[in-house]
Amino acid sequence: MRLVISTLLASSLRPHLQPRAPEPVLAADVAVELAVEEYEALAGVWRTQLELEDGEESTVSLHLAAPQALSCGAMGSYGGNVYPMDNPLPLSSCSMMSVSDAKWSADEDEKGRLCINMKLGNLQLEGRGERTGLRCSAFVGTVFEGTDDDACVVGRFNMKLSLPIKSDTTDLEERLAARLANRKPPPLTYARSGFVGSWRLLLTLDDEATPAYFAVELSPDGSWASVGSDQTLAGTWGMHAADSQAESGRLEEAGSRVWLSVQREKSSETLCGIAGLPGVNQDFHLSGKPVVETMEKELAARAAESAGGALAERVDGRLWEGNVERVYFGRFSLLRGDGAQLTEECHGGVAEACVALGREDEAKAAWLLAAPENPSVDEACESGYAVACAVQSREEQAKAEWLAKVDAEGIDEACELESREEEAKRAWLAKTAQGPSW
Repeated sequence: MRLVISTLLASSLRPHLQPRAPEPVLAADVAVELAVEEYEALAGVWRTQLELEDGEESTVSLHLAAPQALSCGAMGSYGGNVYPMDNPLPLSSCSMMSVSDAKWSADEDEKGRLCINMKLGNLQLEGRGERTGLRCSAFVGTVFEGTDDDACVVGRFNMKLSLPIKSDTTDLEERLAARLANRKPPPLTYARSGFVGSWRLLLTLDDEATPAYFAVELSPDGSWASVGSDQTLAGTWGMHAADSQAESGRLEEAGSRVWLSVQREKSSETLCGIAGLPGVNQDFHLSGKPVVETMEKELAARAAESAGGALAERVDGRLWEGNVERVYFGRFSLLRGDGAQLTEECHGGVAEACVALGREDEAKAAWLLAAPENPSVDEACESGYAVACAVQSREEQAKAEWLAKVDAEGIDEACELESREEEAKRAWLAKTAQGPSW
């Protein structure tokens, strides 16, 4: 359905007709595609009256069949078939019409009104109607002749539903409600302005390397840089939708994913690589999505999203490089807030700051414990990671229980028991080494 008809040209079939002013705008700026059940509620025989400007009038009965699939009735396209009940149609413009020339589709505008779009041979009908529940019983609108690029207003029409395929729409409403209840919700959309500020970046080039840590600042102009360290990592950043790829340089006002571009000319460089990252000597990119840990937080974020204020506290994602074909590697996490400021606030009794630091602590521990050659559980616990200390505590408890069994059962039984426990421990460590899901 045309959203705006900027120019209406005279039809070659009716050269004496000129576009009238002001031009009508029949479709909404924002249209929502109908569900299959909504199409079925509209399907049936419609009594249609056409009044053309050259004096030609006609009343015809049209059977509007529901599309076989949702994609058939996409916005702006003709999906469902129209079968004329009068054969032949009395209109000269439709006298040579075939089944392929008679199509219809519908969508909903921002005010909840239905918009119908119908093609009858050389004529195109665009109109609106109010509905109760799933059903709309009448449409009124404008008749055009020609194509979208060369269309001319030639009259008006009105149509009324005289024989619906479904006399009772209760089952359609129940089916639609059940399907919508089971439908996966769309990704959360965040405003780009909500990401401006201080973040902590954990970054690793592969799953077997200890993560590098950077305190970074995301600026409103789309630039970002690390702060407070000898090495600098910097570039540009922005947002993009979940169903599109990150494009460096685009400053979308909102999106469901975050991208960061690391640019060599803006970063420091050592013999090891960009900002000390081993083996990295060229630009690369990061793309990830905000993490919502619990259902309660997701509900709160969706409530804030509707008010334009959804905020993310953490972003997880992958690294990639390549211009023609992307190669993904490594992983990263963005954690909101300045580390030093959060530590100071936590020591000052601010619970939210302590929670944020705890989240970062757990993330660091998970990174450290994910690879076999990374620091041991004891070393990680000594560094202050709560997760590592919890693992250490479980190991010490298991060791104490084993020693107690040695005293009670004797050496032979203890050796056999130790063998089984060592096998179980190796299986547990192998599973733990896989790390968290990113």
